[in-house]
Order: sequence, then C-alpha cells, then structure tokens
Amino acid sequence: MLRSLPHGHVAAVLGTARKIGLERLLASGYAPARMVALVLAMIVVRVIDPVSKLATARHLDEATANSSLGALLGLGAVSEQELYAALDWLLSRQPRIEQRLARKHLSQGTLVLYDVSSTYFEGRTCPLARRGFSRDGKRDKLQIVFGLLCASDGTNVPGRKMSL
Repeated sequence: MLRSLPHGHVAAVLGTARKIGLERLLASGYAPARMVALVLAMIVVRVIDPVSKLATARHLDEATANSSLGALLGLGAVSEQELYAALDWLLSRQPRIEQRLARKHLSQGTLVLYDVSSTYFEGRTCPLARRGFSRDGKRDKLQIVFGLLCASDGTNVPGRKMSL
C-alpha cells in the first residue's frame, strides 16, 4: 500500500447528497459532468471541513488530497480557478434550481412558514445593510434584515424574494 485516504465521512455525506437527489438536481438540463462534480465536491467539503477555495482545491486534487472525495468523483487535478468557474456556472443555474425545489416542496395551498429577523452591522460597506428599526437597540448602526421561508415540514424554500 502506498497511500491511504480517509473515506468514511466522505462516503456518508456524499451518499446522503446523492440520496436526496442533489447530484440529479445539479445535473438537470444541460450540465457538464465536471461542473456538477466540482459543485457537489464543494458542497461536501463545506459540510465536512469548511475551508477556502484554495484549500478545497488542495483537498480535492489527487496529488494533495486529504480524503477520497476527489477520487470518488473522478476529479483528477483541481485548481482554485476551476472551483470559482464552477461557482459562476452554479450561479447561472440558480433560478432553475430554485424553481425545481419550489415545485418539489410547495404545491397549491401549501402552508408556508416565514420568519424575519435583523441584526446590526458594525461596518460601512455591506450592500445589504440599511438604516432602519433596530431590534437590538442600536439606532446608530446599519441594519441587515433577513427572512426564512419554509414549507410546512420545515424544509427551507430558497429563492423566494421578499421585500422587507
């Protein structure tokens, strides 16, 4: 034996992702297999060991791998630029993916749960931060308001734009 890579945690997370249909969802329509594999790998790495894209590329690359994930997905050599390109590709598919998730989890007359919260922001450059009511009592700070929309079973329903 020349080299052994940890596998159990990778098999568990990747198996679960495949079981819930994540790979199939990413691959719907025209989807280059490499892009699907890279995005799936980034999701699995995010669950197992959240690190930068550079570190993710090193985790996946066959020469510097720290688990069996890259080999399981047949990735071979992986660069940081490739990961960013895969994120750009995913962003272009976001509306389609969100619509498929909404069709799957929401139907006519389905009960949805919505909650809104806010937090104050210390900096000055966040494009999401605005002046407004502060639930934290920090009237002199910019606020970020966010909401969560869920189906009745508690499943997050992404992509629904709410005006707050």
